[in-house]
Amino acid sequence: MIRRMKWLSDVVCDNIGNLYDIGKFIDGKNTGTTDRNIKRNQELVGDEDSAAQKLFLEQFWKEGFASSIFTRRITNPMFIKYSEEEELDGKTVGGFYGFHNDAPIMGKENPVRSDYVMITGINDCSDYDGGGLLVRLGSETYEYRLGKGEAVFFDPNMWHSVKPVTKGERRVCIMWVETLIQDVFIREL
Repeated sequence: MIRRMKWLSDVVCDNIGNLYDIGKFIDGKNTGTTDRNIKRNQELVGDEDSAAQKLFLEQFWKEGFASSIFTRRITNPMFIKYSEEEELDGKTVGGFYGFHNDAPIMGKENPVRSDYVMITGINDCSDYDGGGLLVRLGSETYEYRLGKGEAVFFDPNMWHSVKPVTKGERRVCIMWVETLIQDVFIREL
């Protein structure tokens, strides 16, 4: 299952985007792989991260799909940016994340069984070049470029990656969702 939907308002995205502008970012190697040949992104930290989480989570729990997918628990949302200015081996490269799948348990502070990964665009895909999300489903690979407030929602066991950003900055929020339904087949129904 891969679902794509607009759910977060432009106003909330703009407010979170303002926190990106003033916030402190750290190297993305703190979560996921530390191999810089596979992953080049940055994560928002500090007070701006807490404020962004609060805004995001208020909206998530208000939306009908949180209950429609029988959400039990979620990880804390992570605010990530991929920019054109990343460096690798002394060369400037665009931020990217090679093909991977996520762990069955995600989240350090509040670990959850990762039934779904939800990636929400904080800025519009017209703000950057490259940066498409690739998701493999069987023998097919699908590319998603998210609009502001638009999310793609899928099984984190599926192979997925982010193409290099060649111009601008891709801003997204990522979180993992555990549902009340453990059986994958029944959950899909």
